[in-house]
Amino acid sequence: MAAEDLEDWEDISGDGGILKKGLVEGWGHPPVEGVSVKVHYTGTLLDGTKFDSSVDRGEPFKFDLGKGKVIKGWDEGVKTMIEGEKCILRCRSDYAYGDRGAGAKIPAGATLDFEVELLDQFTDFIDEEMKPWSGIQEKLIRREFETHLNPKTEATIMFSFGVYTDRDLNNDSEVCSQEISDFIIDDESSFAEWPRFFHTLLKTVHEKETKVFQINATQYPPVEMWGVPENTDPYYMTIQVQSFSNPKELWQYSSAEKVELAQTKKAEGNDAFKAKDFQGAFKCYQKGIGALKDVVGEDGDSSEEDDAAKVETDIVTLWVTLNSNLAMAALKLAKESEGIEACTAALKKDPNHLKSIFRRCQCYINTGNLEQAVEDCARGQELDAQYFVKLDSFIKKKQRAYKKKQKKLAKAMFG
Repeated sequence: MAAEDLEDWEDISGDGGILKKGLVEGWGHPPVEGVSVKVHYTGTLLDGTKFDSSVDRGEPFKFDLGKGKVIKGWDEGVKTMIEGEKCILRCRSDYAYGDRGAGAKIPAGATLDFEVELLDQFTDFIDEEMKPWSGIQEKLIRREFETHLNPKTEATIMFSFGVYTDRDLNNDSEVCSQEISDFIIDDESSFAEWPRFFHTLLKTVHEKETKVFQINATQYPPVEMWGVPENTDPYYMTIQVQSFSNPKELWQYSSAEKVELAQTKKAEGNDAFKAKDFQGAFKCYQKGIGALKDVVGEDGDSSEEDDAAKVETDIVTLWVTLNSNLAMAALKLAKESEGIEACTAALKKDPNHLKSIFRRCQCYINTGNLEQAVEDCARGQELDAQYFVKLDSFIKKKQRAYKKKQKKLAKAMFG
């Protein structure tokens, strides 16, 4: 290489093994080591002979940066780039394919030129349950250390976040920036200022990580306090998690603590139901039931180790009430199958529980299972005829309508 040409190249390895020549300035962020990156590239020998090109194939090349999946020149070179940048990486043979070369096109000891473009690193957002979301993309831009521990529902979390109108995230496009502490994930009372989808985003950011999210404003409208101008679509959000404390796992609770948790969730569910937040109520009752599953025995009796907890509360009654209440919320949400399951669980412990019989009967009616509805209604009338008067009348009306429909169909078919 001529001496004057050296001014155009940067020695990024420090020993002349990897030289970098900028072609197009980038706009984004450098990639994070260990994360999958997307590039387009064209590889040539120093005489200009092309030996490979993702551009010609029309498909970007993806690899995990810094994991030894590619030649050393790429691992070291690509991490110096930012999104949108295009450069030439000149890799000496010891940073490329060494003395053995590669196939028929790359000779032994060859120094290689790669024209590389680091593409937009956004990928489709996948939530904590590994479900992909339409309308949100994400990318990791900072990680202090690798961890698989992430915030969960009811975690107390400290984080900072910013909202931007442009993907380059410069100061001119920033419309909101805040640092938040003592934030409770999935706290229903915060959904007006912090929408449900924001809580889901939080649960995917690990401690000491920073992620950027590209968000479709039509599918996930920004709240007013974020200051996103009208007609901005998409908008961008950064979330940096400083620290968090997850709630205890159920297996860490004592039996008495599980009962106390179930009582709390029952009360919270009742409050949510009164406020017509039926989804919130459903979730609370679910959590209460989950807390009691290991406490309530197969026959509705608590084990000896649960005796201390039973002194203060009737565990079986709590179990039955939670299941019956969940069915009540399920009916409001058209989740009849869950309602039937909950009532059945309640009736295993208390076969004469009127509300559970009544609500399961309603679920059967809504799903068109009149035969099962009739059985439940008959059982309920044996216990309290007055309680089931209206429901019995409604079932009979449904039966008459069904028979009339069947006669009409038969007449149409057979004349």
